[in-house]
Amino acid sequence: MEIIANEYIIYVPYTTVDALKKTVYDILGELDSEADMRNCFIEADVYCDELGLSW
Repeated sequence: MEIIANEYIIYVPYTTVDALKKTVYDILGELDSEADMRNCFIEADVYCDELGLSW
């Protein structure tokens, strides 16, 4: 069993909270789709420190 722990910081510009939420869901959807095509999966903890949001 191999465990890989990576942390990525992605800066996403936004003008509204709704736009930020949509962008985050779009990014997670793309990541999930790419992983699924390779018979893999993703695990993600996403948060915005500035607004106190998490997904």
